[in-house]
Amino acid sequence: MNQKGHLVKKNDLIAYGLKLKVGLAKAGDASSIPVEDIPIEKDEPLKLELMHFTESVAARTQPKVGATLAKTALEVAIQITEQIKAAKK
Repeated sequence: MNQKGHLVKKNDLIAYGLKLKVGLAKAGDASSIPVEDIPIEKDEPLKLELMHFTESVAARTQPKVGATLAKTALEVAIQITEQIKAAKK
């Protein structure tokens, strides 16, 4: 099942929204905002990420997410987990 939405990348930030519109426009004029529908596969995110990674290894291709970004995401997840544990004490 696919769910259509909008994916926007600015610098190192990626945002996704079902009705997200981003672009340069004059105040009150939304007609010049470029909008592109990007199909997003709806499933469990970690499962999809691991499937993509194993497919990349098998095909000997570069995965969508490189090692540096993956390491940063893991560090953030660990910090969040530690803060949740600390808040429960």
